[in-house]
Amino acid sequence: MKKLAFIAFKKNTKEVYLRKLKDFFYDYNNYFKIEGYSIEEGIKHSIEADLVLLTSVIFIDFVKKYLLPKSEIIYIRDSFQSCLFAMNYKDRNNKCLSG
Repeated sequence: MKKLAFIAFKKNTKEVYLRKLKDFFYDYNNYFKIEGYSIEEGIKHSIEADLVLLTSVIFIDFVKKYLLPKSEIIYIRDSFQSCLFAMNYKDRNNKCLSG
């Protein structure tokens, strides 16, 4: 099973976006697992994920030491964050995700 890791600076940000990501990808629960981490809470072990979503490029140097070399890293842009936060579960075909 593939793993997606979401990493935010603040615990609250992690919780909000993790919930939104899980809602958005609900139909794909059998294909990959989503885990969340925050710098504020501390990262206590290596993060084994195929894809890592970061809320900011600022803390990449801190986070990179916990990631596997094979992990792909994506920085979430403000527009994607706004879109994900604004959408509901049923809005998966929202235009802001496609372009």
